[in-house]
Amino acid sequence: MQAKNLVEGGYYLAKVSGKITTVRITRVRLRGDRVVYDVINVPTGRKITFRSPQRFLRVRVTVMARDPQKAGPRTYHGLERLFSL
Repeated sequence: MQAKNLVEGGYYLAKVSGKITTVRITRVRLRGDRVVYDVINVPTGRKITFRSPQRFLRVRVTVMARDPQKAGPRTYHGLERLFSL
């Protein structure tokens, strides 16, 4: 990815130790004359420093789970007639 597309606090897919995983950018800072990214590997909770924005593959799209309080009645598509649910 390009540095201009990265946002502090955002979730991204990145390659860490040869595996693609979800990371969260905790801080963007200067180290000498270069920009480095402090990230957290979300599944493991470990802190990592990326020296290049090329380690980030793409934005992680999150899907919100349905709220069971607001969900309508569960439908069984006619199975209640067959099994008298």
